[in-house]
Amino acid sequence: MKGREKLIDVMYENQKLREENMTLKELMEKAYEFMKQFVIDGVNLLERFLESVWKVVGKVSKRTK
Repeated sequence: MKGREKLIDVMYENQKLREENMTLKELMEKAYEFMKQFVIDGVNLLERFLESVWKVVGKVSKRTK
């Protein structure tokens, strides 16, 4: 019986995580759409944000090599 209870707990936790992931995905999509509305020097805010993220990723990756 103990194994069955563990399985039920894991399945419940997985469902909660799926729902949370869907909520976060929806929020991110809304944030991206919002950021696309703003343009700075001909580049929308989302593209600026993604450029800055890639710069940071590049710096971090150089440090870890």
